[in-house]
Amino acid sequence: MPCLAMAQTVSMSDQKWQAFKDQKDSLQRVTDSLSKANVSLSRIIAEKDSLISQQGKTIQEQAKQQSQSGTTLDDVQAKLKKAQEENDTLKNYIEYADSCVIRYANAQLYIKYEPKRVTKALDALNHILNKDMANKGKLEALLKGYKNYYEEIKSIITESQNNKDRKNPFSTGFPTSVKSQIENTAYYRAYYNKGGISIPYLNNILKEILNVVNSARPNERKFCDFSSILKEMQ
Repeated sequence: MPCLAMAQTVSMSDQKWQAFKDQKDSLQRVTDSLSKANVSLSRIIAEKDSLISQQGKTIQEQAKQQSQSGTTLDDVQAKLKKAQEENDTLKNYIEYADSCVIRYANAQLYIKYEPKRVTKALDALNHILNKDMANKGKLEALLKGYKNYYEEIKSIITESQNNKDRKNPFSTGFPTSVKSQIENTAYYRAYYNKGGISIPYLNNILKEILNVVNSARPNERKFCDFSSILKEMQ
């Protein structure tokens, strides 16, 4: 009896069972629908997360690139500054080296003409990098003309020293003749007492020659004597 009573308690009519089954089926459909919706939602969320992640990576990459670009720019600017400093240093060195060449070339004009020294000075001037270096062109012209200037003056006083009228007390015009020859030399006409760059050595030689001829008094037996000058120019 107890078992029968329990059976009766849990028993369900076909109508109720159908109603329950219908609810269960309906609930299953809802569950299935929710499950599908959940899958779709999960996919959407995953796609969204992926998109967000990708966007995040893109932003980070852009930031990184910007950072790298900034670093590269800084590097370029630093290298450019260093290169400019090195260029300035090199430029100063070149200007100093060129100025040394100018001084060396100019120094050759203070001493007796020597072919090797003049040739070396001209060669050095040809290697100057600063082609606009002050006095470069004038120095070249003087050095190139030095030999002819020198030999012309030396020739005149050599001939004058050997001239028979040099010690002739009646040849009062001899000193004047020598002076005229000197004043007509190429160097005298172009550079002597003209100011600007010249050949100091020849300036001194001409000054000595002119002192000799201006001091000569043949009628007083004070004759021109160029021996010491010729000795200097040998």
